[in-house]
Order: sequence, then structure tokens, then C-alpha cells
Amino acid sequence: MENTTIIFTGCERMTVDDKNRVGIPAKFMAIWRDRFPNQDKKVGIGLTPEHTIKLMPQPVYAKYLEQLNRLDESIEDERILKHYMLMFSEEAELDNQNRLKFGDHYRDECAIVRAVMICGAGEYLLVFDELQWREYCRVNRPRLSAAAGSAARREEHRPLLAHATDAAGEASTVGMTAR
Repeated sequence: MENTTIIFTGCERMTVDDKNRVGIPAKFMAIWRDRFPNQDKKVGIGLTPEHTIKLMPQPVYAKYLEQLNRLDESIEDERILKHYMLMFSEEAELDNQNRLKFGDHYRDECAIVRAVMICGAGEYLLVFDELQWREYCRVNRPRLSAAAGSAARREEHRPLLAHATDAAGEASTVGMTAR
């Protein structure tokens, strides 16, 4: 079975052009092409609860839709979540310059004006309006310690960070083990 784990990391500042298009940074496209060479132009688009745009490779988008479809519509909160997230979900294709056109509904919902931050978030990319990204960082930076503690308690015996390989090819643990 093919390993479909993708690790997008870092952020790049980009600009939305007059036709509502934004380019996907080359560093992210290199990872996308490497992992999905036959699907590098297909993009799943979703919305996050923080009102950012989520860009997903096709296999990740398929998992996202499966998760939404498992929500129980007889439970009001789950029905609201499912409907809202599906209203802002669609498949799209990148053009030959690796640009994606956003509908006005995404720009309105996410308050995107012109400058955006495209940020790696593991298996997918997040697109923030630049000012919202700065606010997101400002608000959440003080919460990182509490979030790490919460994750450590939940993952009692798992390392907070995975194993890495050093220059000699020897495995070593990076991070600390939760206690």
C-alpha cells in the first residue's frame, strides 16, 4: 500500500490577483507532485472552523469527505457542521501556472482581501488572509504550552515528536516523551 502521508510545513506569502487566483508556492507543489504525480493538478477545497481555506490533495480530500459523511444528521450540531462544511467543499484544478481560482464565497467567508499566507498543516495547506493569519498566531501563541500539555496527557506514552534519522542514518528520538 502506497504511503500517502504528506508533510507540508512552513508558510509563504502570496497575492490574490485581479481574477481571484492565487499561486501555490513552488516548495509545496514539489511535495504535491512527488507524492501524487498523476494528481498534481487536482485540489480539494474545504473550509476550517477558523474560517481559513483548506487545500487538499485528492486522497486527503476523499478522506475529508468520508469524515463529513459519517456525521449523524439526526444530531443537530453534527448536521449543522456537515451541511456548512459541505457548502464550502469542492474539487478544483490548478491552471498551468499552478494557480487556483477562489470563488467569491470563499473570499467573503474567509475575509480574504489581497495578501494571503499559504501554510503547511501536515496533509494539507491552509490559506489565511494575511491579517487573519497574524491575528491567529497572536491569539494562539500563548495557548501552545497548554495545547502541548493536553496532547501529552492524551498520548501518555507516545513521543510528542516522531523519530528522526541523523546524518549517519541512525534513528534518534526527537522531542520528549509525554509522562
